[in-house]
Amino acid sequence: MCDVFGPPNFVCPFQRYHVYRSKNTILVFGIDKVRSEYSLLRIPKKDDPAAPLELLEGEERFPLRRLEVHLRELRSSPQGLEEVAMKASGLIGFIRFLQGHYLILIRKHKKVGKIGHHYVLSIETTTLVPLFNESLINREEKHYKDQFNNLNLSKDFYFSYSYELSRTVQQNLADALRAAAGEKLRPLYVEKDPSKHHRFVWNHHHMTPFFHREGWQHWCLSIIHGFFAYTKCSSFGWTFEVALVARRSRFYAGTRYRKRGLNVEGQVGNDVETEQLLCDDSTRHLSSGHVMSFVQIRGSVPLFWSQEATAINPKPPVVYPRCDPTLSATRLHFADLMERYGTPQLVVNLMKAKKVDSYEVRLSKHFESAIERMNRELPPAIRILYRPFDMKNHAKSSPTIYEVFARLAESVVMRVGFFHTSKGLNGKPERLQSGVVRTNCVDCLDRTNVLQFFVGLEVL
Repeated sequence: MCDVFGPPNFVCPFQRYHVYRSKNTILVFGIDKVRSEYSLLRIPKKDDPAAPLELLEGEERFPLRRLEVHLRELRSSPQGLEEVAMKASGLIGFIRFLQGHYLILIRKHKKVGKIGHHYVLSIETTTLVPLFNESLINREEKHYKDQFNNLNLSKDFYFSYSYELSRTVQQNLADALRAAAGEKLRPLYVEKDPSKHHRFVWNHHHMTPFFHREGWQHWCLSIIHGFFAYTKCSSFGWTFEVALVARRSRFYAGTRYRKRGLNVEGQVGNDVETEQLLCDDSTRHLSSGHVMSFVQIRGSVPLFWSQEATAINPKPPVVYPRCDPTLSATRLHFADLMERYGTPQLVVNLMKAKKVDSYEVRLSKHFESAIERMNRELPPAIRILYRPFDMKNHAKSSPTIYEVFARLAESVVMRVGFFHTSKGLNGKPERLQSGVVRTNCVDCLDRTNVLQFFVGLEVL
């Protein structure tokens, strides 16, 4: 049965991984419990730390009932077989520090909710499996390996075996409808321009070795970084599920004060796509039943600016390290938004607007000037709709912020709409979202959260 939340050609990754070591090879068994099949990937061990990664086989699938026989044959071979890691539940990809490649495995995960009938999981623990002679590991290599192991991958990293979390419901439905119509779709992870696609697949770089063959696609498990929340509600006898997914972009990512503004490719700091979903609890494979989705985004002011925090000055001044007289990077940013979400493009700027000597006010005016300049060159139908609102100074005046935000949220939803379908692949969606609202303050945190809350509430 076709599924709105998963295209018919979606290649489900394996749900279990068994890793073994022979004399000269690392053997990875990927197990598909749904189809009762497995596949074997052979990775030759390298004595030369500079040798490239080599992957063998891994495309053919075998009946799961043959697995034990296959293992007995390998154990009795002259190469022997030694178990390295059992019951790994995910393969993140590969990583290399100084001396050789490692396999990154998810050892434990937990269920945090679901979308339709697709379970969403979070990472609990990971492990590294060296794909070279471990006796070659020197002090510097061990240092980088320890640094990686100290990363807290158990916080805010999510995946699903049967649903593409990195894409919105509307995008997944579009893929499903094209596939149902017989159109041959591109392989999921192969794109002509990787700088624009897979923005929210955080392990995209680590999965790169699998992209060389389309048959290796079932080894790919996309991981998103952000936030996921799920709850079940009821109203007047109707039970429904509500989920919230926030996806952080892997481009120009970094912590506060370290990543401000944008880069030359138009990618901004703190770029987050937030999608809220509402599903009829009776929905299973989603060929029928109500599904609603709404997407909004946040991101740093798309200009070249930065701040350097110090212990002496906790609120550092805004500096402009690069001149962009033609606004080339800002244009790239909004062109990308238009390509991804369509029109209209609504921009809500929540920075201060009154104090003339304020760094924040100057940044806000630079942003407004850039929007006005671009709009003069755009056709009226696709001009950026800009709305400044000094939230901090307005807090002491009337009407209240809540009343203003409620009206603003209503205007946003009326202009961009939301996605809604009750027929799945059996008919056209009742509504589509066209365009997006982009919200920012200086940090894209507290003030942005307040407005996005009101917009999300208006959709519900």
